[in-house]
Amino acid sequence: MKSMHFKPALLGLVLFLTMTSGLTWAADIHNLSAPAAQALIQKNQSNPAFVILDVRTPAEYGQGHIAGAQLLNYKSAQFSAGLDQLDKTKTYLVYCRTGNRSGRALRLMETKGFGKIYHLSAGIMDWASHKLPLVK
Repeated sequence: MKSMHFKPALLGLVLFLTMTSGLTWAADIHNLSAPAAQALIQKNQSNPAFVILDVRTPAEYGQGHIAGAQLLNYKSAQFSAGLDQLDKTKTYLVYCRTGNRSGRALRLMETKGFGKIYHLSAGIMDWASHKLPLVK
């Protein structure tokens, strides 16, 4: 009988420690190939809760990017602050040139509490190798 009183207290302690320790629940992260990313984009064309996030430099973005992509330069000193300005409840498709910067970006997004993230795992290079459209 005493254990029934102990469980809510233990649960409360665990929740308190989790909330005050800076830990976050794991984000829902999916790695995608370029064709799978294109299908996801087409499926979400009119979804205002879907954001394509390009984390390359402005120069790279200017050379060609996925239509509708929002630029947030990973190499910028303001990158982390820029993430803080984004709506964490939205779904994000994140990409860079090869998947390295975007991979680091999505790990940071996870620690900041973003819930649903898709990752173009081989980057815009994979997108271009499949001859998928780019906007300049």
